Amino acid sequence: MFVVVGPPHIPEEIAQGDPSAPRIFSYVQLNRMTEEESLSLLQRCLEGTEKHINDDAARQITRWAQGFPYFLHQLGYDAFQADNDDVIDQDDAVKGFAESMVQLERMLFGRIYDSVAGKQKQKIVDEISRAGNSPREASELQKTLRIKNIHQYFKSLQLEGVIDKTPGGYRISSDLLAVFFNLKRVGSAPNP
Repeated sequence: MFVVVGPPHIPEEIAQGDPSAPRIFSYVQLNRMTEEESLSLLQRCLEGTEKHINDDAARQITRWAQGFPYFLHQLGYDAFQADNDDVIDQDDAVKGFAESMVQLERMLFGRIYDSVAGKQKQKIVDEISRAGNSPREASELQKTLRIKNIHQYFKSLQLEGVIDKTPGGYRISSDLLAVFFNLKRVGSAPNP
């Protein structure tokens, strides 16, 4: 058995790379992990090591990961690496966060950013991320950005995994990606 795990837009990317690939795979979309599942996973990963994680750091890492296993793994790993006293605390989580952003840029976020850079799509994602990733209505974005027919960009941004449609409008698909877009916008995103 061969298992490929990734964000929801990955099947579309696989199909673009090899049109016959969808016949090979059975796609199963999993829900995001709950906070309890994420906290439990962090604790289980530390079993058998000398390290422990305090509740505040574990909850912070869980909030940043937003139920995405890949993000939880990366954030947890980098906090683990940042620790030097066998107790992963808030400081270790923050240090690890900076390292995680470098890794996430290299593995995922950099490619996503490059796909929207210099286009109307970039204006849209910059504006949404600038607002703390709160959902933004299409009409509000169109008025603020003065982009005619703004709706034409939303579908492709959704298919690319950049934005999600929520009851309150559109938002960046993960808060970590929104942070990355903000860092790029102000010119301080990490370079691997």
